[in-house]
Amino acid sequence: MPTEVPINIPSKEFSDNEVQLKTKMIKLDQSNWVQWSCQMENYLTTRQYDDLLIPPTETQKENAKFKQKNSSALSLLWGCVSTELEGVLLD
Repeated sequence: MPTEVPINIPSKEFSDNEVQLKTKMIKLDQSNWVQWSCQMENYLTTRQYDDLLIPPTETQKENAKFKQKNSSALSLLWGCVSTELEGVLLD
């Protein structure tokens, strides 16, 4: 059974009230790519980070807002990837 990782991320819809969304994400390992990637894609889409699923253009790479979104997504990924796959995030 995949390891579930609780994450606590502020909701964009309620950022003024600091409402926290509690979500359990499965941790990526070498046997659950399909399940993990579907869950991650849905999560990023609902948080309006789906533009990160498309390779960035040079203009986007220089854009501060894109960098902030990318950092937020990477922070989420670090918590949802097993130790043996963490090196992939560095690439």
